[in-house]
Amino acid sequence: MEAPPLAVVLLSGGMDSCVAAAIARQHHELALLHLGYGQRTEERERRAFRDIARHWGVTRTLESRFDHLAAVGGSALTDATRDAVGARRAGSPVPDTYVPFRNTHL
Repeated sequence: MEAPPLAVVLLSGGMDSCVAAAIARQHHELALLHLGYGQRTEERERRAFRDIARHWGVTRTLESRFDHLAAVGGSALTDATRDAVGARRAGSPVPDTYVPFRNTHL
C-alpha cells in the first residue's frame, strides 16, 4: 500500500486552521507548522498547536518565528499598549488587531 501524500498545514491553533488540518488528514499525512510573530496570544496558540499535533499523532512539526511582523507595528495584536478588544482604526471598519501584511508573509 502506498503512503498517503504529505500535506504541510500552517496551524495557528485556532478553529480555522484546526479544521483545515482535520480535512487534510483525511487523505494526507500531516506536517504542521506554527509561526509566532510576537502576537499577544502566541503562548496560547503554541499550546493549542502542540495539543492538536498530539491529538492527531503528528510527529512532523516545526515552530518558527516571524518577529519582523511585530516590528512593523500598527496592530493591537502585537502591541500590548493598545486596546485589543474594542479599538478600531479612526474612520475605518478594520479592527485594531489587524496585523499589516501578516497573511501575505505567511
